[in-house]
Amino acid sequence: MREADNSLAAARTTAEQLSAQLQDKQSRWKLLSEMTREMDGYNQSVRRAIQYGRSAGLTGVKGALAQLIRVPQQVETAIDMALGAAKENIVTDTE
Repeated sequence: MREADNSLAAARTTAEQLSAQLQDKQSRWKLLSEMTREMDGYNQSVRRAIQYGRSAGLTGVKGALAQLIRVPQQVETAIDMALGAAKENIVTDTE
């Protein structure tokens, strides 16, 4: 009986720890999602131009280059350095 109680207590402790980790990761995901949506970290003029394009229904405005490309994590820093400020270039259908 004592062994079962110890196992139950250990399982509860593990469940509490996992629940806390889940809440932490959910909070972080929510924050990062909001930062992405709000274009936090982008130049103000780039952010405003893209937000205007979206709010005005301009379907030709696709977004900033950095929003549109995906690169493997192991080369992320190299690509970031190579692109420099160009990662904030606004991509459109026509130019």
